[in-house]
This record gives sequence, C-alpha cells and structure tokens, in this order.
Amino acid sequence: MRELVSGRSADLRQWTFDVVTGPGHFRDRAWRHNFQGAGQTVVVFRATAPDGASGLGAFAVDHGLLPDPTRFSRGALFVLIGDTEALGYSSTFKRPVWELLFGGSQESVALEDRPWSQRVAASVQRFGRVQNTVCLMLPALLLSLFIAVLLGSLAAARRGSVVDALVQALSVAGVSVPAFWLGIMAMQLFAVALPWLPAGGIQTPGLTELTDVVIDRVHHAILPVGVLTVAWTGQWLRWVRNGLLEVLPADFVRTARAKGLASRAVLLRHALGNALIPLVTVVALAAPQLFAGALLTETVFAWPGVGRLQYEAIINNDSYVAIVVFLVSATLVLLANLAADLLYLVVDPRLRRGRS
Repeated sequence: MRELVSGRSADLRQWTFDVVTGPGHFRDRAWRHNFQGAGQTVVVFRATAPDGASGLGAFAVDHGLLPDPTRFSRGALFVLIGDTEALGYSSTFKRPVWELLFGGSQESVALEDRPWSQRVAASVQRFGRVQNTVCLMLPALLLSLFIAVLLGSLAAARRGSVVDALVQALSVAGVSVPAFWLGIMAMQLFAVALPWLPAGGIQTPGLTELTDVVIDRVHHAILPVGVLTVAWTGQWLRWVRNGLLEVLPADFVRTARAKGLASRAVLLRHALGNALIPLVTVVALAAPQLFAGALLTETVFAWPGVGRLQYEAIINNDSYVAIVVFLVSATLVLLANLAADLLYLVVDPRLRRGRS
C-alpha cells in the first residue's frame, strides 16, 4: 500500500475501497460493521487509485472492548462463589482479569483426543501471570535462602577470617548491584557471547510434549532466576550472619559447648534456629513485594509476570487489572504475616512451650 500511494494523489476522496476478506463494507471511504461479540477481526481490503492502479491492505479491529456492566461490576467477593468474571475485564489485553492472572484461553482447542502429557503441556503453556511469577519467584526465593543460610552460617562461625570477609563482600555486591544491570550483563554473557541460554521470553512456541515444555520453561527461567537469586542472597546474608553473631555468645550456646557437643551440632541445633527469627520476619514482610516487585527483571527478560502486568496496567489506565493486582498484594501481606507467626513456632522452641 505504501508503494501504491507514493507518487499518486494523496487525496483519498478520489480513491475507492472494497472489502476482499472479512466482514463489513466501505461507505464514504469509511469501513463500517456491527459486531455481535467481543474479539479481534482482520479485514483485507483493496484500494484503487484514480489511474486504475490497485493494491491490497489490511487492518485488525478489536471489538467488544467495553464490558457488559451486568457481568463485570459485581465485586471481587463474588469470586469466592465461583464467579470469576466479577474481577472485571482488561481493556488493554481484551480478556477477563481472572483469565489474565490465573490462566485459561479463549481459543477453542480440542484436547480431549490428545494424550495426557499433551493436555498437561497445553495447560502449562496457558499459565496466567500469577503462575508465571510463582515459577520465577519461588525457585529464586528458596535458592537465595539456602545460599544465604549456608554462607551466613559459615561466615559467623569463622568471624574475622578470610571466608567472613569474602562473604561480606558478596553480600555488599548483591545489595549494591542493580538487578537490571546484572540481568543485562548475564544476558550478554550467556545469551550473546556464549549462546547457551535464551535471552528472554518464557517458552518456545510449537512444543506439545510435556517433557519438552517443562525443559523449555526451565531453560528460559535460568537467567532471571539466577539474577534474582544473586540480588536476594545479598539481603538475606546480612540477617543470617548478624543474627548468628548475636546468638553465639549467649549462655545457652556456651552451655551446649560445655557439654561437649560438636561445633556443627551447636550451630545447627541451638544457634541457627534462634538466629533465623529476624530473617523469618524480613522474608514474610518482603514476600508481597517479591511477588509483584520484580518489574525490572521481568522487563529485561520479557517475562510475562505480575510485576510487568501491574506496570502496564497503570501506564494504560487499565483500572480493573491494577485494582485486582493491588488487592492480591494486600491479601498476600495478610497471608505472609500469618505464615510468619506459624514459622515462629517452628524456629523458636520457647513459643511452643508457651514462654516468651
């Protein structure tokens, strides 16, 4: 079309337009059609110049963008009785908010005749933003906590040594280095210089077998999970080390050593549990931010998660999506505080005995 218009009359009033494929018709050089349902329709048309030259063009029409108020204005509490449409409709993504967050698809794909593994693989590929974020955040959180407890315990047990200095340097680097810069450097090294891992995205299109889908998801998640692990480990390391340094000089630790227990047993069975109490509080309070706050990492690696969704909803004034994501974050704050109270019973034996 651009080549057709170039060099010819720019006055479109002298041109004629006809629909080749798709609904509707042109009248007064304007395409017109009334749709009965929501969706997206592609229209192919032919444009004819005054000199008889013609060419094809196409455009896509998003229709049904305004939700039915009887369907999408009832309130989030109706979700508790199974009314998922009560969360509203996304004007940006043209999908119900529930489907956008928790998965599902408007595509009618017949899966009944496919093998079980392919049905599960199709369900994984239709994950919503919440499942995508959980698949990214949960491995990074668990891995960072494991590394922080391991290195923090080692640094506290060898206070003032070279190992302690190295661990503190790693902690400072993890806290100081911006996550987006670390992600770009990791992408440059492992996806460009050494093309071992994909640079971004969450999956490779066209896979149908469950094993291939899972391996492909893990392959795409290695870089963002690694970046988040490094960033979070630096934060948790300080809490583990400082907590142990406060607990190790305590009387009950000296008593355990006087009984002849090995240093490793004293550290793991007596000191570590008490030292983890502040860390439990910090992780519990940070969980909602970890759920919806990895915006930079998700943007750098084009990972379709909740953090990126929340940013896009605010920028595009998509009020239904923004409100629901904020509501989910508030719910996570309450659940995280409840989980922290339950974990206190696990790590602090004094609470289990009813003593403060």
